[in-house]
Amino acid sequence: MSRAVVAMTLSALFACTYPEKEFEGPYTCLGAPPPTSADMLVTIRGQTVNPSDLMPLTGVSLTLQDRNMSTISGPVTTGAGGAFQFSLNTNGTPVDGVYLNSSASGRVNSYYAPARPVTEDLQLGLAILSTMQADSLALGALGAPFTAGTGTVLLIINDCNEKPIAGATLSSAPAGVVRYFDGIQPSMTATVTDAGGVALVANLPPGVVRLTVTAGGMTFPARSFNIVADAFIQTVIQP
Repeated sequence: MSRAVVAMTLSALFACTYPEKEFEGPYTCLGAPPPTSADMLVTIRGQTVNPSDLMPLTGVSLTLQDRNMSTISGPVTTGAGGAFQFSLNTNGTPVDGVYLNSSASGRVNSYYAPARPVTEDLQLGLAILSTMQADSLALGALGAPFTAGTGTVLLIINDCNEKPIAGATLSSAPAGVVRYFDGIQPSMTATVTDAGGVALVANLPPGVVRLTVTAGGMTFPARSFNIVADAFIQTVIQP
């Protein structure tokens, strides 16, 4: 799998999660109270690209969905520049459990889940894997295709200041196959994250899954996701 495929697939994961805030230490936000207010109207915009050549993807259908994966807005279809935009009315309250779903012919159904409740505008870059690229990722991670009818989570483990964490471990309930990246490739032998903080959980059954991260001797609050069969979820996990 090329460096471009990995890098651009993960580009969506770097959206700002603690706006205009910098913490004194990598774990000083652990246990901090969640935000209680949000901009009344939030814009979620970005661009869809092909991981192999970084070119904009046209004809991608996107919908904004709630925690139950019911449509809030859309669908919208990307044009020549691959651009998309949604408006989200928060009523002044942080919106948790938002998903941005993208689908296109010949590509894997994908969902982006923000790391934190949405409180302000988000700018995203979404790289959508082709079925061939997904097969290549599975071969590197598992030595075999992803199991049909299951879902996959591709994530970065960051600290409070959005810096990737080395030495983190990840578990899921129900259990999936956890793989950590070694450089730009998933590894079948690595037991913790490297400096890039990237991990993958494969072969998860459809339904709710809870992911728990341990790093620096601390356990982060668990994150829950709705797994969809034969689809990817991209996200970030932080303290």
